[in-house]
Amino acid sequence: MFAMHLIGFLGLFLAARKYWGCLILTFICIALSTSSIGYFGAAIVLGYALVLDARKGSWRAVAVGSLVLAFVAGAWIFDENLFSGRLSSALIFDKLSSGSGAARLFADKTAMLNFADSYGLGVGVGSARASSFLTTLLATSGLIGFILFFAAVRSILRAVDRQHQNAAFSFAACASGILLGASLGVPDTTIPLLWILLGLCTGLTARNLLVNDRRRVK
Repeated sequence: MFAMHLIGFLGLFLAARKYWGCLILTFICIALSTSSIGYFGAAIVLGYALVLDARKGSWRAVAVGSLVLAFVAGAWIFDENLFSGRLSSALIFDKLSSGSGAARLFADKTAMLNFADSYGLGVGVGSARASSFLTTLLATSGLIGFILFFAAVRSILRAVDRQHQNAAFSFAACASGILLGASLGVPDTTIPLLWILLGLCTGLTARNLLVNDRRRVK
């Protein structure tokens, strides 16, 4: 859960393109969290931000990304020289073979069995709990609910992208990061901050549309 929120704030600070000190502090917190979900989520968010900035011709995120890569490379060299790679293996690569990894796989398998037993309709919210948001949503809401949820999120994010408003874009980036972290390893579908952020994005885009309509009328 902690890593999921860190990924969300990472997306927020990258989208805002300021508060670089907070951005670096977030990276440090993720590095110290020893969470494989945090590591993979941060890599995905950072990679996506780098691609967007490269397309826009902005290289500020590239500079931050270079610093992060240098930090990761330094940590890997440190681990290889002092611990023969055992630290990185324990933190990242051996998680699935641990007791926690086995429990997560069993929870996901049980959720998929619930999904199959309900013929894809879902067993109802609160009746199943997997190891990630995606499998829990699929097992409880069924295929129809799964599709409708992501269709709604996609429509909100597309509306934000068309509006080109910095505040809404930052909120959307934070919500996307939280959703990514939840999809990697948080089973709860009731994540207050996620729903608040999506509501803020919807309200800001609707307000902008209303203001633009009034300007056209005048």
